[in-house]
Order: sequence, then structure tokens, then C-alpha cells
Amino acid sequence: MAIASKKLEWWRLMFKINTIPKYASSVFEGEGLATRRDVDWWIDLFIIDMIIRPLVKKEKFDEWRLHRRWAQDESGHICSLLVKCSPGMAKKLVRAIEQSKYFKILKKSKTFFRDFDCLIQPPNADEFPDEITACWPIFMQGVSTFFLAYIEELHKKLKDQKVEKPTTASTLVGYRSYYKEMNGYLGSHWHWYGCHAFFHHINAIFGYEHLQVQFREYTGMVGNV
Repeated sequence: MAIASKKLEWWRLMFKINTIPKYASSVFEGEGLATRRDVDWWIDLFIIDMIIRPLVKKEKFDEWRLHRRWAQDESGHICSLLVKCSPGMAKKLVRAIEQSKYFKILKKSKTFFRDFDCLIQPPNADEFPDEITACWPIFMQGVSTFFLAYIEELHKKLKDQKVEKPTTASTLVGYRSYYKEMNGYLGSHWHWYGCHAFFHHINAIFGYEHLQVQFREYTGMVGNV
């Protein structure tokens, strides 16, 4: 962890998830091509719900957002919390995470856990106009706030269906079934309702202008059905 500057900067707390051998680069050739459904997305939900959400709720950050990614590259599968804060606050967050009961459970799982790190987030490398770049963190904070509230609603739905949230399991595997169930609802909701609930209403704000859709691996709009 490199902490040097005293000013407020974007810090990225990264939970790095192991790329399971069956997802290695050789799997991506020919008929062995893996799909997004092969990735253990449920682990992100465990991290966001049990480790990140309590921090966000307690600290009430002015500027923060979530980030999830998985791709066939050296970075692989990472779930992150980004916070604009001082180096002192960044250290405090690292300590809080490392002392978390659920982080310790995650870290014990050598099958899934790869590493944890805290770094200054470099400027956005995406080729956005300056006007979008300046406001984009606000948009993503809104999406992230929605996502935490959405997880709360999924908890209620699972409870109504007599699916109890585990809180005392001592291994990560003990949480897998519950968060895989939650991820199933998440994927279904996004697949069937994401276009209307999100893209349609965002497009309306922008006056129904045409949107140029570009292919990127694991981009939901053009992903595997």
C-alpha cells in the first residue's frame, strides 16, 4: 500500500479474486471459450454486502463508488471500493477491513482470495469529454448507492422465501449458496428489466438521442444470452 500525498484523492481498495485454473487463458481458445457465467460473481456480492456496505454506512463518505471487473488479462477478477479521502482515512479503512470478521473469512479461502491492496486511483483513462469526466463519479455514486439498497431488497425477497442469510459460517463456502441465489435474481432482473429500468430512462434524460453501442468483453448489452 503506497500512501504519500496529504490531499484528498481517489483511493481504490481492491479485493482481488483468484482466477480459477479452469478460467486460465488456454480455456479461452476455440470451443473452450469461457463465458461470464463461469465467473464466481457471488463473491463480489459477499464482499460488497458483508465488508464494504458496513463501511459506507458507518463513514458516510462524501464521494465514493463501487467497481467490479473481470477480464482475460493480468488484473483478472477484482471487486473495489473507491473513496475520495485523505491518506489518514485510507489507512483507517484498510485497518477496518483487515479487522473485519468477514474479510478474515475471505482471506482464509486460498481457493478464491488472491490479494487485497489500497492504491491511489490514477486519472480515468477512458476517452470521455472533460464535461463527462468531471461529472461521471456522481453518476457512479448514484448507481452504487442504488446497488447497496438493491441488495437490501434482495435480502428481503430471500427472507420471504425462507432463505436465511448466513452470518455465523466460518468459511467462505458457507456463504456461497446464499449469495449465488442472490446473484441469480440480480442477473435475471438485469437481463429482463435493465433495458427499461435503466437504459431507457437514462436515454430519456438525454432526449432519446441515438446511442452508439461498442462491443467490449462482458458488456451486458451485447453479452452472452
